[in-house]
Amino acid sequence: MGLINLILIGALFSPCDAPAQPEVDVVSDREIAIPIQFDPKQKAEIKEMIQYVSRDGKRWEQYAVTKPTQNSVTYKAPEDGQYWFQMVIVDQKGNRSPEDHTKPEAAAAAKRITVDTKPPIINIRSAEKVGNDVTVSWEIQEENPDLTKFSLEYKGTDGVWYPIQDIKPLLSSSARFQISTNEKLSVRVRLTDLAGNPGEQVKDVAGSGSSVSATTMSLSNTGDSKTPVNLIPNNKLSLPGEGGPSLKELAPPVNSIPAMPIATPLDLPTKTDYSPVGSVGPTANANAAPLGSNTLAPLKTPNAGYTGAPIPTAQIMNISKFDLGYEVEGTGASGVSRAELWVTRDDGKTWLRWAISDKVDGKFPVNLEKIENRTNPLVEGMYGFKIVLASGAGLTKGAPLSGEIPEIRVDVDTTPPVLKLFEPLPDPNQRHTMILKWHAADRNLAAEPITIEWSKNADGPWTSVAADTTNDELITTSSVIPIAQAKRMANTGSYAWKLPANFPHDKIYLRICARDTAGNIAEVKTPEAVLIDQSRPNARIIGIVGTSASDKR
Repeated sequence: MGLINLILIGALFSPCDAPAQPEVDVVSDREIAIPIQFDPKQKAEIKEMIQYVSRDGKRWEQYAVTKPTQNSVTYKAPEDGQYWFQMVIVDQKGNRSPEDHTKPEAAAAAKRITVDTKPPIINIRSAEKVGNDVTVSWEIQEENPDLTKFSLEYKGTDGVWYPIQDIKPLLSSSARFQISTNEKLSVRVRLTDLAGNPGEQVKDVAGSGSSVSATTMSLSNTGDSKTPVNLIPNNKLSLPGEGGPSLKELAPPVNSIPAMPIATPLDLPTKTDYSPVGSVGPTANANAAPLGSNTLAPLKTPNAGYTGAPIPTAQIMNISKFDLGYEVEGTGASGVSRAELWVTRDDGKTWLRWAISDKVDGKFPVNLEKIENRTNPLVEGMYGFKIVLASGAGLTKGAPLSGEIPEIRVDVDTTPPVLKLFEPLPDPNQRHTMILKWHAADRNLAAEPITIEWSKNADGPWTSVAADTTNDELITTSSVIPIAQAKRMANTGSYAWKLPANFPHDKIYLRICARDTAGNIAEVKTPEAVLIDQSRPNARIIGIVGTSASDKR
């Protein structure tokens, strides 16, 4: 039984003293010991304390009655999920505080706990070595992840696990790092959830390798973000911290991996269930072909070209073919015969001759999909460039040295964000307000990447759900209607949409877009209209107002 840092604070007739929006604690033990705390001066006035529990903040069940001599109460949760706890103090005269614990203002102060006894399920989809590059792809199923406790490690024949630095902690992603020997190599992905449950998986790398990592790069998955999604009614996944209904998973886009459960943010308003109504999620290509041998022998003097100059800021783009402009200086009588493009993928530690051009006109055509006459197996990622010129007599300043800083850097990102949209549910604390929930992830996500719109028709026109609009540029894709002046929002994961007065529709279509700084856009539309009018009428008898005709004498 775990004693958690949860205190039911009682004060006679002062329920407003409790916090308005308590945080959610996540515990790994279903038997919860909850300390009780109240003003000792009021002890003589207290007759008893009634303990209530709820799964949704609306329907409450009494589970214990305690005396003021008790300093704790134990609750045994029947299953994993979120629980709300509330205490009502009864004084010697029978007065209750709060008077009605079912009212929203009293329920809002209830303490919330998520019970999570299940460790993260980790699946290393692939681990392969091509040349000196090791590529690892993983997928994690966990409802309450603590991404600060995520790690990717590798182990060689020395038996020691070495962490890979600068990995973006994502539940579904890939990473690439470099090794310098041909020993047997294993990789390990580890994650501990918010309840303290640890999970890990170890996998041997196809190929060989170990030793010191040189470069690390997080990769988003690749795929088709425009393929429509279709509902699979009977395929269900449980949602984080929820009891009661389950969420329905949607069919993934064609040529993409199945969408995986995403952790529920704990700062969302109270809810009973979220159902995904659409998602786009790319998949990484781990079956890359070898780069082939370098055109030069390995550099013998590490860091010989280090100058101490700062590394230039990378330009983020979603294209792999462009022209690189340059100026020609110091020419002699023989002129310039050719230009060589040199590329580094690790900020100057190693350099590779990428292409040669006999046309020297201040504009070098760059194609990152090919290395001279070979195919580049990993187009996405960071590149640094230098151009080396040869005179008419064939003289050059030589290839860039190890440690020489690139003159310009670009980060090629052609993958749209991973995007999921969940079924809207009413906000229990605000009337006529719907909670819209989504999940978006990308290694270059924009500052305010999210736009959400609604329409009564599947093909628009679309109206922003935000309270106001801006004059942002139009968002366009090849297969959808442009989004006109939709307000961009931060990637908070949820938005409380207060419906306009006298909203005329009970069902609507929703569309959400996420953009990254490279200009890639992911879009999800609900395949069917979703229910937006979730009011539940209630009848209250006021008395007998007449008799039926058959009873009249």
